[in-house]
Amino acid sequence: MQQNAVVDPLSWGLDALRRFVAPALLEETIFRVMLLPHPVEGVPGDRWLLWGIVSFVAFIFHHILLDKTLYKGANAGLSDPRFLVLAGWVGLVLIGAYWITGSLWLVVLMHWAVVLV
Repeated sequence: MQQNAVVDPLSWGLDALRRFVAPALLEETIFRVMLLPHPVEGVPGDRWLLWGIVSFVAFIFHHILLDKTLYKGANAGLSDPRFLVLAGWVGLVLIGAYWITGSLWLVVLMHWAVVLV
């Protein structure tokens, strides 16, 4: 028989805040803002797409590397093919959102929402 776990609101809030900083803010700052040209820079679409591919591949390899190093033995599943497919789709959506808006905060909030769910 399964028992319902009681969630401490303070613990949940602190965990949500931690997940806002890492992975959401940290990864979006690196993989979107630092790797991708800002939309107002006027970079041609084909060159922007090339940077998008670099960002996408780096984002996927980052998760594999985390699973093999920092989270090794934690059964985090960050290199599980199912997770990587989902992370890839999220990465593509975030690249598109950044391309359209140029907003760090939008992609951070989107990433954070996915992580919390």
